[in-house]
Amino acid sequence: RDLHSFPTRRSSDLAPPPPGPVILGAWLLVSAETLDESGQSSPAFGRMASGMLVYDRSGSMSLQVAGERPALVDIETYESLRPSERMVFLDNYYAYFGMFEVDEVKHVVTHRVRASLRPNETGITYRRQFGIEGDRLTLASPPETHDGRTLSSRLIFVRALPPP
Repeated sequence: RDLHSFPTRRSSDLAPPPPGPVILGAWLLVSAETLDESGQSSPAFGRMASGMLVYDRSGSMSLQVAGERPALVDIETYESLRPSERMVFLDNYYAYFGMFEVDEVKHVVTHRVRASLRPNETGITYRRQFGIEGDRLTLASPPETHDGRTLSSRLIFVRALPPP
């Protein structure tokens, strides 16, 4: 779907934003882990993952995570790679954007995915428990069963910039 086909509103049509929830702003990824039913954790994107999560006053959000990757290559080298060789770069990258809502009483943030690098996620909704302690944000997914194993995830971020 063409990005220009998404509905937009002119800034003159928007009311001034109300004071925002504490979750607003940009957050840098500190760790991403998958937890099994026994509580054992493993890195979700490798040990050297980096990423950013952004929530703005309009209700828009975006998440990008870059996992461990092979050595950096220049653009000419990258473009000369076969598609199968390029996949190692794409397989270690995760991104989506959309809208969000916060329930500060239940400590739940809801992401409504407008588009994702993974096509099966476009249009779905994620609900994550969240906690904020100082400049640290933790998001936790509810347990889900995959291939007979019950797994959940935990992402920890630190505030990158003050809220807008």
